[in-house]
Amino acid sequence: MGAEDRGPNLNFNAKQTRLFFEGGKLTLLGPLIGHVSADFYGEGSSGGDFRVYEAYAIIGPLLAGRKWTTFMDLDAVPDTLDFQGPGSMLASRREVLRYGNTFGPLLIQLSLERPLPDLTLSNPDTQEVRKPLPDVVGALEWNLGKGRHVRAAGLARWLSFYEDGGMQHAVPGWGAMLSGLWTWGRRGTRASAQVHYGSGIGAYTADIAGLGLDAVVVAPGRLEAVPSLGVFGAIEPRWSEHLASSFVYGYLEVYPRDAQPGNTLKRTHYLSGNLLVSPVRSVTFGAELLFGRREDVNGAGDNAVRLIFSTRFFY
Repeated sequence: MGAEDRGPNLNFNAKQTRLFFEGGKLTLLGPLIGHVSADFYGEGSSGGDFRVYEAYAIIGPLLAGRKWTTFMDLDAVPDTLDFQGPGSMLASRREVLRYGNTFGPLLIQLSLERPLPDLTLSNPDTQEVRKPLPDVVGALEWNLGKGRHVRAAGLARWLSFYEDGGMQHAVPGWGAMLSGLWTWGRRGTRASAQVHYGSGIGAYTADIAGLGLDAVVVAPGRLEAVPSLGVFGAIEPRWSEHLASSFVYGYLEVYPRDAQPGNTLKRTHYLSGNLLVSPVRSVTFGAELLFGRREDVNGAGDNAVRLIFSTRFFY
């Protein structure tokens, strides 16, 4: 973090604005539903370019397209004004081919997902990331009533890179996740939690996606996956018909390889609380205070505090 990154900084944006289209038709195989949505978080010179958020179709038990990974619990994500949410959360959108079906209170899902390996290479001029196989995810979710469930998911992937001279090196990656959501009371107060652990799953984790922490080339021809642990808990009380809040704590621990430099991320903490006011059903005003801390392998660390004000319209 340089000096230019420190100190107070004010920003206004409408990048969270999302547009979507959804339609359906009846077919011989059952209802066909298509969904396309987009927002303004694309990378570009404007810093707010239009990007595809989700684009998928569902027919019967099959889903194909760009969607949130099966290796997460989307319903348990807390309602934070912070667009990213807790950094220890599993959060990744990618192209998937998913089978999902319910058997009484049990939902079973199995998906093949686009591999997006996030590797740290020792020499990018002579090494290149390879994607020989799709990521495979399975999930079981037990419905305990409206707004109540327990979910478990597992992930298997193959991390690989190619080196000049015809040599290809690979290492397996894997992960396991357990989450739950519990809703109670007349107004619908919620509590949710998630814990995950794995090796080579950095690309699926909010705080470390893009940091090359799936796996690291630690010696010529030797690739090692990086383990990580993440947990978050949230409670979202409904104070009244028009007032609600969410309070969230997240913790992420990374176990870097010995060959990685001292400024490699080691752990993060995330703490947030907000107050949401909805004078009418489709309008919400909110304020949120966030605290975050990063610690590196060499012991260096720093804190950040952010105050967010937001206005949301749904129509």
